[in-house]
Amino acid sequence: MAGIKITREDEGRHGRYVARVAGIDAEAELTFTRGYKGPAINDANPVSCFPVVVKPEIPHSTEVGIKATLLNGKLGFNLSGFRNVVTDFQTQFYDPSVVAFVYGNAPRLVSQGVQLDLFGSPVRGLTLGGGLLYNDAKYGAGYNVACYQMQTAAQGCQAGGYTSAEGNQLAAAPRWKATANVQYAAPLGGNLEGFVGGDVVYQSRIDDSANRDPGTVIPEAAIFSARVGLRTSDERFGLSVFARNLFDVYRPVLKFATPTAAQQLDFAVYSSVPGSDSRRVIGVSFDARF
Repeated sequence: MAGIKITREDEGRHGRYVARVAGIDAEAELTFTRGYKGPAINDANPVSCFPVVVKPEIPHSTEVGIKATLLNGKLGFNLSGFRNVVTDFQTQFYDPSVVAFVYGNAPRLVSQGVQLDLFGSPVRGLTLGGGLLYNDAKYGAGYNVACYQMQTAAQGCQAGGYTSAEGNQLAAAPRWKATANVQYAAPLGGNLEGFVGGDVVYQSRIDDSANRDPGTVIPEAAIFSARVGLRTSDERFGLSVFARNLFDVYRPVLKFATPTAAQQLDFAVYSSVPGSDSRRVIGVSFDARF
């Protein structure tokens, strides 16, 4: 085809095909991997009908993608689609056949989606980056978990205190995540340059429990950060003022039902664990490379 040049580039025993179209270099990849997590002996279950041997957990991962640069390498992007399937997931779940929670093998988990990464420096001193992830990660059929606090039968709680997690988004896995960052640097004379930059991280809501407990939901949020400073032109030394979580948006890294809720006679009690960026942080940073 006119205007398209395809070449093979060998890397040791592995080869790849690279297409170049009017200043655009593109490379397509397809990978498949299979993992293995060994079996276990279930010696903690007191009932003889519980499974004694927990079968191996087998993850399969397939990914297809394209890597490309344009404008003579000034901008680039990676685009990929993925599908991960875990069979015989080793976990604790409710087994109706023994009317109890057991540690064993639940049916499969499936995580699939698309990821896009952008990067480059279109003009001197300006650096850009960003990414977008869509992750549809769900529990498979037959995975039963404990009901959440005060969950009713109308809300899916079954006799025995369990509920189905089938179709629920995996715990702690946001469906959407997006990032963007920009930095501009300019010479100030001598061996110094000034720089200013900022970034933002957005995550959609996160369910921190497989049973979709409303009390463990972390709402969607966008966290902004900024940085301004001076550094040597070789970036060996730098001094900057930074602000993380610029707008002081509280976003914990974990939420869970408080284990002492029963003793407190209040089953609506929940706890959260803050992280380093859960509140606004302003500081000064000195960086050195050796």
